[in-house]
Amino acid sequence: MTDKVTSFVIDRLTWHRGSDGASLLTDQGKRCCLGFFAKACEVSDSEQLNTADPGELNAASKKTLRDAGGDFLFMQDEYCERQSKATDDLVFENDSSDVDAYYGSVREQRITRIFAGNGVTVIFIN
Repeated sequence: MTDKVTSFVIDRLTWHRGSDGASLLTDQGKRCCLGFFAKACEVSDSEQLNTADPGELNAASKKTLRDAGGDFLFMQDEYCERQSKATDDLVFENDSSDVDAYYGSVREQRITRIFAGNGVTVIFIN
């Protein structure tokens, strides 16, 4: 079993962001912020490939993600499990195409703040 992930790295060179389609991992090897986190949590690339968000992962991959500290990405109501507000916020911040609001470090700061609010440190490189 993986230890709880308390920090992870987002490499700007392979960071998939903006409006050109959402995916944890693209065919071109790029990841969204949640894809980098899922990788740190040891969710396999084959499960992440062309998967839009953590809610679309299979049950085993969701368990891997939860066990490694990603339980904040999901919530359970009386009927079913669904994505949490934190997940929805991360998807929005990562995928927004509003260049004025999300250019450069602003997007990074907002993503960092959401993860930090859930006990996870994000480190950006390159």
